[in-house]
Amino acid sequence: AVVSTQSGHYGRGSCIDNSMMEFVAASCPELTCLNVQQCTQLSTPFLEHFSNHQLISLDTLGVSWLHDSDILSLLTPAGFKFNLSYLNLAESNITDISLFHLARSTQLKSLN
Repeated sequence: AVVSTQSGHYGRGSCIDNSMMEFVAASCPELTCLNVQQCTQLSTPFLEHFSNHQLISLDTLGVSWLHDSDILSLLTPAGFKFNLSYLNLAESNITDISLFHLARSTQLKSLN
């Protein structure tokens, strides 16, 4: 299952927010790919709603609130909390610290 919220809009122009992501997570238990490009109304806790999902792809292009602490919260000593193969962090506010830790993850096949 794939959910794309590209451009950050749902319905009649209302922005996707954490409560909508909670609804999506509950309604789509088989979700594997999540695209939240340009969704500026989201905040880090939205990812917690997907902790029981087998996400293999996460696209956060243009989500400028994403920082090192957000990326590091996705990592455990064994690797990602999710089984991610594809991660797009373009236009986020991460630094070399996140890239260092991401590079140590053997799960990723694509990192942008």
